Amino acid sequence: MAIFAIVVVFQTISLIVIAVYLAKISRSFDQLTANVSAFLDVAKRSVERIEPRIHAISQTVQGQLQQVDSHDYRTSGQEQDTSHRL
Repeated sequence: MAIFAIVVVFQTISLIVIAVYLAKISRSFDQLTANVSAFLDVAKRSVERIEPRIHAISQTVQGQLQQVDSHDYRTSGQEQDTSHRL
């Protein structure tokens, strides 16, 4: 009977230790979740603020590329015309 009592006490202590450990993990997990959520909120606001600038830069680059392409096309056409004259 004494061994049974010791086993029950040991098991009870073990369960209490496990419960306390799980509670700490749960709090840590809740804190981690809150930190990740806060980070994602900041990242979302940053993207929303930067996205119009990136779009404007993209439009500028595309316009400049079109100008370069049209200039190259005109220049290559002039070179061909010049070569025919020789």
